[in-house]
Amino acid sequence: MYTVKLKRAEVRPDAICSVLLVGELGAELENLAGLVLKNADEQGKHVDVCTTNHLPILGEDANQPFSVSMIAMVVNLNCKNTILKCRESLQQVPLSFFDGRLLLAALNIADEENWSAEPEEIFKISSQYDCPVLWGNLENRESMNILCRQLLQVLHNLSNTNLITTRPTMYIQNPEGRF
Repeated sequence: MYTVKLKRAEVRPDAICSVLLVGELGAELENLAGLVLKNADEQGKHVDVCTTNHLPILGEDANQPFSVSMIAMVVNLNCKNTILKCRESLQQVPLSFFDGRLLLAALNIADEENWSAEPEEIFKISSQYDCPVLWGNLENRESMNILCRQLLQVLHNLSNTNLITTRPTMYIQNPEGRF
C-alpha cells in the first residue's frame, strides 16, 4: 500500500465539482454523503462526493493522485475521537487546500448534554487552520439539509468567485469585488 497524493482539482463553472468528506463517523459519514448528493440533485448541481475515515488515503498506486475540489473535515461533538482524528488528518492536507478549499463540519451542536467536546475546540481548530465551520445536528433532518446546502454553496462559489477566509468569519467576494 502507498500513500495517495491529494491534488487540488481545477474548479471551473463548467466542471463537475467534488468534495472529500473526512471523518471517523462510520455510517453517519455515508449518510451525510448521500444527503449532499440528494441536495445537489434537488438543486440541479453535479457533484462527486467521496468519503474516507482519515488522511492520508492509502491506495495501490502512489503515482496516481486523487483530485478533489474541496475537503470537508467532519467531526461529531458527541465523540472526542472524531476531533482527535480530525486534527491528525489536518496535518496531511496539502497547502493548496488552505485557500478556501477546506472547511469543518461539526455535528450534534444541539445535543449539548452528550457533548464530549466543546464547540470552542472546533473554533480553535477553525482559527488554527483558517477555515470556516458549518454546524449541524444529526437528529434533525432539516439541520442536516441546511448544512449540505451550505457546503454545496461554498463548493459552487469556488467555481464562480474568490473565497476569502478570515478568522473566524467567512466572507464570499463576487467577481465585482462586492461582499
